[in-house]
Order: sequence, then structure tokens, then C-alpha cells
Amino acid sequence: MSHLPSLVAKSLPKFYEENSNSSEDLEKDKHEINRLFRTVKRLDFFRWAVGFPSLIISASAFWVLFKLPTDPSYQKLILFNIFAIAFVLFCVCCALLRLVQSGNQWFSKLIPDLNLSEDAKRIIQELSNGSLRAYFVTASPLSKKAVFRAPDGEKLESEMSSRVFKSLFCPLLLMNNPDCWHFVLSDWRNIFSGIRRPIYVQTSPSLKLDEPATFADERTIESEEDRLKSHWRHSIPPELRTEFCKTFIRIGKWRNDDAVKVRSALNAVLEYDQSVPLRAGQEQRAFLARVAINALTTAQKSEGFPTLWLSKGAEGNGDPTQSLSKFFGYAKDHDYVRYRIEAFKEMGLKDQSSISN
Repeated sequence: MSHLPSLVAKSLPKFYEENSNSSEDLEKDKHEINRLFRTVKRLDFFRWAVGFPSLIISASAFWVLFKLPTDPSYQKLILFNIFAIAFVLFCVCCALLRLVQSGNQWFSKLIPDLNLSEDAKRIIQELSNGSLRAYFVTASPLSKKAVFRAPDGEKLESEMSSRVFKSLFCPLLLMNNPDCWHFVLSDWRNIFSGIRRPIYVQTSPSLKLDEPATFADERTIESEEDRLKSHWRHSIPPELRTEFCKTFIRIGKWRNDDAVKVRSALNAVLEYDQSVPLRAGQEQRAFLARVAINALTTAQKSEGFPTLWLSKGAEGNGDPTQSLSKFFGYAKDHDYVRYRIEAFKEMGLKDQSSISN
């Protein structure tokens, strides 16, 4: 059977309700969000009421312009101007909701300022800066995109981008009303359809492996071969973890702060004994990278080093997830992987994972 890690998560509206201090705040927020909802519906009606006629006028003007003789004339100039203006108006109407919720200074003035409670503001802020992690419910219960299972049985996809919650329409997601959600556009490339599926937020950083999930579709059941795939970290016995870290650091020639960072990141991942979400039967390196980042952040507070990056890197002070994903990867052309292979050979360890070196 396929195992989906159980994620401690709740639907966003329920999480918001449970984290609101008073029923009065809930009622006030509901009133404010309904006011936003009514405004957005009016904008949506306006863009279709103006957009469709603009498209018809634009197409008609183009068709007549195409049928006219090629000789220049004021008639052609007028028709061309009508076509251009109508077409531009149609494009603006199509993109209107995107322009408004993106914070465009010309268009965002069309929506009212909301007087939300501090709890609502805090939740939106934490979602937008990534402090709260959010996940879509899978489009189908049998979807292969499912990587987690919520306590209520919903299958969840991988983590959503925090950019979604920077939308000025984000408060609509706090409502337990799907009609509100679809005005919040989840992708900048999509100007028509917004969010249609429930959003869950992670309420605890810990993961646990629950009972095996049962699927009716055999395509979602991992084969025995996939299930046995593992990460190289499991090939290091617990009693050799400290020695492996020392060997790895010596081979990589890390010193001072770099040595502390490598030791913190490695130890955190080697000692992580909870379930890790799988992709193609293998532990997700991005998840392991986040485990390492949590350890690095703790070490940074105690050791005082200025950045989470290693000094050899030129990545700056941004999110080190991608770099750490390579750190725990298998690509032979990467220095980190070569150091790990050499450390394994020196210590007489055999990589028991299904991916050969």
C-alpha cells in the first residue's frame, strides 16, 4: 500500500476561526470581507459587461477595415482607431482583476480599505512571508500529486507559493465560501480562473507517518521497488554520524563558521527520524533542505554567523533551499556529492540507497 505522510493541517477558514480572539472580531471581519466581495463582484460584472462589447466592436472594425480598398482614406484611419481603442479596452477588462489585486497603484484604488482584526492581518502576513505553509487539496482523490494527508483525510499537494497571499483579495480566502476564492488568482499567467480548491495550512512543523492510505486506483499505489528506495542518509549508522560529519567536513576543507554550518545541516538531516514526503519513491530533497535550514537558523542565533550560506557560494543571503537540495543530492558533478562519496569510501560505508554512485 502507498504511505502518505500525515500533515498536521487545517483548512484555512477553520484555522482562522480557531485563531481569532473573539466572536466580535469574527463578525467584524466577516462584514469587511463581504464588503470586499461585493466590490469585487461589481468589478467582475463591469469587466465582462464592457469587455465583450469591446471585443465585438474590435472584431467588427477589423473585419470592415480588412474589406475596404487599400487606398488610404480617413475612413480607414477612423476604423483603425476604433479597432485599436476597443482592443486595448478589451485587454484591460480581461486583466482588470489581476491589475487590481496585484497592487497596481492605478487600479488598486478601486477596492475599499479593509478594517480587519489583528488576528486576520497576522495570518495573512504569515502566509505571505512563508511563516505559515499552505497546501492545495488535490483536484482528485486519486491524484498522483498528493504528497500529504490531512487529519480529516484530504489529500494535499506540495506547498503553495507564498506569492498567492500577497494579493489584495487574499482576505476572501478566509471565508468558508468557494464563491469568494475564485477571484483570487493563483498564477500571474492566468487572468481568468482563480482558486477553486480548498487551502490547508500547516499547524505544526512535525510530520508523522499515519496508517497506510487506501486507494482504489492501482496507478497511485507504489510498487515494492519504489517503496524500498531510500536516501543515502539511512546508510550511515547512528553511532557513525558524528564521525561521518567530521570526515565530510575535513574532506570539504571547511573551517570556522562554514564547519559549524555543515555540521548543523548534516546532523539535523541524519538525525531526522520522522517521515519524509516521497517523490518517485525517494525522499524529497527540498524537504530535507528545510530540515537543515531550521537547524542552521537555530545555530545562527547561538553562533552569530551573518548568513546561512557557505562562504564558497556566491548565492548571497537569500533562501538556501536550492543549494541545500544539491547538498543532499546525487549529482556526481557536484562537489558536495563527491565529498560524500569520498567520505563513504574512507569510512568503509556502502550506499544502500537504490541510486548508484
